Amino acid sequence: MALLQFKHRLVDDYNILNTWRNTSTSRDCCQWKGVACNNDSGQVIKLDLPAVWSKDLQQLLSLRGEIDSSLLSLSSLTYLDLSGNSFTRIPNFLGSLKTLQHLKLTNIELTSPEFPSQLGNLSNLQTLDLLATPVLIKNTDWLSRLSSLKYLNLSYIDLSESVGLLNNAITLASLVELHLVNCLLPNTTGKLLAPSMITNLSESFSVLNINSNDLPNSMIYPWLFNFSSSLTYIDLSNNKLLGIIPEAFGTFKNLQTLDLTNNGLEGGIPSSFGNLSNLRELFLYGNNLNQDLSSFFNNLSGSVGPQRSLQVLDLSDNQLSGSLPDFTIFTALKEFYIFGNQLNGSCPRRFEKISNLSILDLADNQINGLIPDLSALASLRRVYFERNLLHGTLAKRLEPLSMLESLGASSNYFRGTITEKHLANLSCLTYLDLSNNSLAIEIGSNWSATFQLETISLSSCKLGSSFPRWLRTQTNFSVLDISNTGINDFVPSWFWESLIPGIRYLNLSSNQIHGMIPDLDFISGNQPIIDLSSNNFSGNLQLFPPDSVTLRLNDNMFSGPISFLCNLTSLTHLDLSNNKLSGELPNCWKNLGNLVILNLENNGFKVLLQWKGKQSEYQKTFGLVMMIR
Repeated sequence: MALLQFKHRLVDDYNILNTWRNTSTSRDCCQWKGVACNNDSGQVIKLDLPAVWSKDLQQLLSLRGEIDSSLLSLSSLTYLDLSGNSFTRIPNFLGSLKTLQHLKLTNIELTSPEFPSQLGNLSNLQTLDLLATPVLIKNTDWLSRLSSLKYLNLSYIDLSESVGLLNNAITLASLVELHLVNCLLPNTTGKLLAPSMITNLSESFSVLNINSNDLPNSMIYPWLFNFSSSLTYIDLSNNKLLGIIPEAFGTFKNLQTLDLTNNGLEGGIPSSFGNLSNLRELFLYGNNLNQDLSSFFNNLSGSVGPQRSLQVLDLSDNQLSGSLPDFTIFTALKEFYIFGNQLNGSCPRRFEKISNLSILDLADNQINGLIPDLSALASLRRVYFERNLLHGTLAKRLEPLSMLESLGASSNYFRGTITEKHLANLSCLTYLDLSNNSLAIEIGSNWSATFQLETISLSSCKLGSSFPRWLRTQTNFSVLDISNTGINDFVPSWFWESLIPGIRYLNLSSNQIHGMIPDLDFISGNQPIIDLSSNNFSGNLQLFPPDSVTLRLNDNMFSGPISFLCNLTSLTHLDLSNNKLSGELPNCWKNLGNLVILNLENNGFKVLLQWKGKQSEYQKTFGLVMMIR
């Protein structure tokens, strides 16, 4: 009866609680959806009713209304999850559910942001998860009474007025995990702990996640390093730590994950990191580290360092310099990211075998020399060399990589010819970018690829004069760039018909492609960018995807009016210059409120100009470049 009263106060638009009925065939509430009972006593111990995403309806199936106090009758309730639903408020009476051990109220929509401090009465509570629920929390003294709490998540809640929250939380004797992501924590958060507080610090505390709070190191370091014996996971990313990385991080002997991303850190890694023999993941992305990479590796490896434990190393977007050392000294490494640094010199000619390495990202450096032999890295799934100075033949390096899913090799000095033989073993490939190299792609028109690509970028490769017929086997791509590839042919009808509705980027520019373009308005949903410029396309312009954001159709031989524009309400960039278009400009500019760049020059439009109150009509080549904000 308590559950039926709880249901009565809710609006159930999607019949989530359709099994909750007081009938002869469904009176056993232990069989109702989201309800669990104790096997011996039959009493309700669990209510698990989070909102659920429906793939069929493409929407969230949720409850709304009032949380009724009838729940107080469930005297054995230990677990309550109402996440993702919509309620007027979080009621005070929840603090009277004395047996409650797990309370999850994440992503709830609330009419009133008032937060019940009575939750501090739940002395048996082990889990409190309020992730992204818009409550207003000022006084945090109630936290100190949650003597059994192990997991606390207040992420994405405005805690800018919650002075003392961190100190109240981390002195809980049983606390294991603390998550305070993007909470606008005040700068008084990390004031020095009193000696008595340090004595009471939890010995089980292992997970600390306070990323994206813009906290300086003076507000974090003074109390952080009191947890040296217990912490296994530290995420301080997107704060303002600045300066050098303290040696004290090397005292976290049990540390498995350390994330210091985007903190303005300088210098290098301290030698104390060589003590972190359990370290599995190290994220230093987006700082100002400028150490020589060989020295970095030496400090990280140390005498007992993480050579056998490190699985993910992200050093991207720093200023690390020197040559690329043999990173296979970290024998458990699965993912290595070092794009966007200042590495120069050549790669090792080959690497020792690492059975686990799946991602290697060396993009945006100045690495030169021959591409290394990757045959020892047979488990590679993603490899990126973009925008370096590598040269040599790429083709034979591909053949052994049978598990490869993504290959990014654009903007280097690779040369030679790639044939279907070199691609035959790459049945898992979905991403291929060979743009801006001196490569020839020679694939027979009857070849049936073993892979289905989602991204195809072959700009400035030599594809031959005929339109590449092997593209007919590719039915999943959302990105296609075959610009400046020497094509002198018409586009076959099967190509236009094969474009999936969700295509995001189509670039056939800077070729000598001719013929007419059919209606493309069946493409929609991903705000496509379409570039057909600098070809020999002709005929009237047809319909384009209604949510197109960029259309570059310039430098062709299109003719006729441009009435199709009126349906393109998402358009930001339109270039129709240097064609044979004519007629009046359509009077629908109010529909194009997002337009930033418009180029109509060198056409034959009939334009009505208004000047000093007088109207004059001109029929001539009209040049216009308009910046619209």
